[in-house]
Amino acid sequence: MISYTSGDCISGTIDIDLQADIVCQALTVVFIGIERAHLSLEGVIQLLPFHRDVKEICRLVNVVVEFPTN
Repeated sequence: MISYTSGDCISGTIDIDLQADIVCQALTVVFIGIERAHLSLEGVIQLLPFHRDVKEICRLVNVVVEFPTN
């Protein structure tokens, strides 16, 4: 599981390799940031790959390219 702490810089690339032609109107990239709490009344609990207390804290939508319709 990859995790980051508040204030960490996140960067990277996305490579798309299509094996066949597709029909679409646009290429859109969506970045969704979620917060997972790992706390109980006794303190911090062990990190788990699955946790029920999850909250979406940001959603960034970026249209990379729009294709003309014919």
